[in-house]
Amino acid sequence: APAFGPWISGIIVDNLDDWRPIFLLGVPIGIAGFIAALRYLPKSEDKPHQKQADTPFDLFGFATLAGALTAFLIPLTQGNRVGWDDGLIRLSFLTAAVLFVAFIVRELRTRAPMLDLTLFKDRVFSIAIALRFVLGMGYYFSIFLLPLFTQEILGWDATQSGLVLLPAGLAMAFLMPISGVLVDKIGARVLIFTGMVIAAYGTLLFARIDTDWSMARIVIDNAIRTAALGLLFTPLTTAALVNVPKTRAGAASGILNTVWQVGGSLGIAVGQTYLTSRTAARYAEVAGQMVLSRIPAHDWAQKVSPAALEQLAQGIATVRAYDDTFLLGGAIIAITAPLALFLQYKALQRKKAAQAGV
Repeated sequence: APAFGPWISGIIVDNLDDWRPIFLLGVPIGIAGFIAALRYLPKSEDKPHQKQADTPFDLFGFATLAGALTAFLIPLTQGNRVGWDDGLIRLSFLTAAVLFVAFIVRELRTRAPMLDLTLFKDRVFSIAIALRFVLGMGYYFSIFLLPLFTQEILGWDATQSGLVLLPAGLAMAFLMPISGVLVDKIGARVLIFTGMVIAAYGTLLFARIDTDWSMARIVIDNAIRTAALGLLFTPLTTAALVNVPKTRAGAASGILNTVWQVGGSLGIAVGQTYLTSRTAARYAEVAGQMVLSRIPAHDWAQKVSPAALEQLAQGIATVRAYDDTFLLGGAIIAITAPLALFLQYKALQRKKAAQAGV
């Protein structure tokens, strides 16, 4: 999906002039996956002494978490447009905080929580979850920004913008099973830290993106960034579950998937907000200094109209804003990379030895 999804979606948009059919692609795949899960996946071993029918769905936890995320993400993306001091923006953030606190209290008290927060008592699990959250942010952060740049700045069509992501997706798919083999030999900690460093480096490469970048350069740099994720996924999952009892593995996996999606949503929201903010700041900087591409503006004014001059200034400011935004994404990954060094490799070896009966 990460490899072919954007490309196929681009083909649909370019040929049908409508983005809505894209969402129909997931319907048959989702139905097939649901049927296959019911037929082939074993029942969860969580709470083995409790009948599944006796475990009610945590509707309150679901509602408060969904409400908190919605109340937080919407103002985060709209704050630049309506103003951060707007009453509704502040109220929405306050609502998000209240709902999130209510969610935590509920999950810690109910006998059948949607997310088992007591798992965070384990340090290794908490670190792995934090890294998973950051990776979700970083992945969707760049996936959101790169097609925007190629279409709005470089003028590519949707098919080209999707095609440029395909090699990176294939690289990630290729490395995932390899990392699964390596984690048994050199441990999760080394792979995770290495992958985090490469992911940060790959994202920082785009902090210098400009209008003269070729498709080949974008493909190569994006492949470096995304391939790092393929190196990370399996070791990070292994590290997260190493100290989790088998009877609670299902709950732990649910948290892993949730933080990935939440991190991705936050990454897109932060990326959009920061890009808008930096575009305005960069434009003010360009206009204030009266410098365009290191050429004094009054020299341009004699040759081009004020409207064209303003458009050029806006273009330069926008490109620089993309650089700033990619720099932020790379910095977030780089700052959190050292957390991987606190993951316990010996704990994994002890668990494997116990399973082998040593």
